[in-house]
Amino acid sequence: MADAATVAPPGPGHNSQRLNLAQALDPEQLLADLQADTLDLFRRTEELTAAFQRFDELTKNGIASEEVLGRAGDFVRQLTAQLSTVDARRTAVKAPVLAAQRTIDGFFGRDLADPLRTAKDAVTKRMDAFVQRQQAEARRVAQEAAERQRAEAARLAAEAERQASSQLLDAAVEAEERAEAIAAAPVAPAPVRSDYGTTVHTRKTPWKVRVTDIGKVPTQYLLINEQVLLATAKTDPRIAGGEQPIPGVEFYRELKAGVR
Repeated sequence: MADAATVAPPGPGHNSQRLNLAQALDPEQLLADLQADTLDLFRRTEELTAAFQRFDELTKNGIASEEVLGRAGDFVRQLTAQLSTVDARRTAVKAPVLAAQRTIDGFFGRDLADPLRTAKDAVTKRMDAFVQRQQAEARRVAQEAAERQRAEAARLAAEAERQASSQLLDAAVEAEERAEAIAAAPVAPAPVRSDYGTTVHTRKTPWKVRVTDIGKVPTQYLLINEQVLLATAKTDPRIAGGEQPIPGVEFYRELKAGVR
């Protein structure tokens, strides 16, 4: 009989017992366990919440004195400390869950989904290339047909002028209209149906845009880069000295209360 320590773990496809994380992480039981584990945090939070209600009533018309401002600073320190304690406990409780989530996501992504996604992307890319070639060819054929109609329109117009024929002139106008209609008509390959019933059709992607000449772009389409301006404010000594070196832009700072 083989030593249990040498027995290999079940490999992919082993399914003698279904994984049941819903049972292991039952939300109601999890909530009850969290509540039981954080009674100390609840008590302190309730104390600070009651203190805030008293502070809120005291300062409903704003802070009226430096003494109250100092007490407010003390209160902010207490609130900050409790927030740090709560977040530290949350991080500690959640760490095993995050580790399990990374394991699950990595397994299903790396081992199961990624090979399929790679294959799908490669097949789709080649399908896109095929229909784009078809579209280009159809557009070329349409443009040649439009040019033939324009040539026919020009011939009819010249003949109409030579014969002073209104009928030939009307025919020339119709030929020109046909040429414009052919040139303007949307060009898309016809859907293809496979032997297994799959229909391959074409679709247009959302609009894309590229800037070809920034100097010609109207000003209403130009976006101010606030991040670059803020970086400039940190590095340009003229701004720290109170100057406004960039026309049309005001750099300013506001005062806020700090607690240390």
